[in-house]
Amino acid sequence: MWIELSAFSSLLLSAVLAAGFVLSLYVWRDALKHNRDDPAVIRKRFASLSVACLVSVLMVYVVARDAPPKNMAQVVGDGPGLLTWIGLPANVSALLLSAFLPLFLTAVIFFGPIVVYLYSDSIPSLLQAGVSLLSPANRLFTLRNLVLGPLFEEIVFRGCVCSIMIAGGWGEGFTVLASPILFGLAHVHHLLDMVRSRGYSMKQAIQAAVFQLSYSTIFGIYASFLFIRTGTLIAPTICHSFCNLLGFPDLMFLVKSSHPAYKIKTTVIVCYLAGIIVFCKLLYPLTSPHLYNSWLHQLLVLKQSHA
Repeated sequence: MWIELSAFSSLLLSAVLAAGFVLSLYVWRDALKHNRDDPAVIRKRFASLSVACLVSVLMVYVVARDAPPKNMAQVVGDGPGLLTWIGLPANVSALLLSAFLPLFLTAVIFFGPIVVYLYSDSIPSLLQAGVSLLSPANRLFTLRNLVLGPLFEEIVFRGCVCSIMIAGGWGEGFTVLASPILFGLAHVHHLLDMVRSRGYSMKQAIQAAVFQLSYSTIFGIYASFLFIRTGTLIAPTICHSFCNLLGFPDLMFLVKSSHPAYKIKTTVIVCYLAGIIVFCKLLYPLTSPHLYNSWLHQLLVLKQSHA
């Protein structure tokens, strides 16, 4: 199958899919009345997000046609199947590599925060925290934050939105920078929950929402980069789960003398800088499209050569 859209159509469709993803969270009658952490709300959102993901994938299929343009047919044949378009190629070695190398790369940039976590908590307490994630009381939240949440978001915002934008003729740079804006905006709706359920003032909620928008957009840039470079959903989904697990880096050791890592502040800063430097050195080698035989990256090259 082949997807050929105009630049405007691809942007419009991407925006519609992003909006559909967010609206699916509020299709329930009582969606605005309860906390997003209410178990009943979580279960209902699992159902509606499953439908939103299915619809997004179907839209990719609907806008596809049977064969590529004549000037591309000799190069790509019939084109890849739907699963390859959305990041699930039938290439076991690529899928395995994308499950480990990008995760290692992400762990490198979190070297500083990981040192803080390990220094601040004993190994038994960290193990206890891990066991707690799987306890009956937390199992639903763990499923949302570390499994289904990242999977649903990556299917829509990477597997569908990024593929559609590239099919629309947008280059790697624009896609990597623009598609995450939709991803970041999709998290702004948390502002409603902050005011309604968590007791935030509107000013506090707006500040928190702006911070979350910035952080989500930065991660979205990274996830889109991984998706295009590897051509798989596995890479951004696993890295998404890892980032959700660690959360935003704890920087209080810089100013709070009571923080356990305050007395090794200089060492931790060096670890932060070392992680960033090594991450930058390894970013392109560990995400080389040739390692993963990335179809999306091949498509970018083909479109540039036939432009």
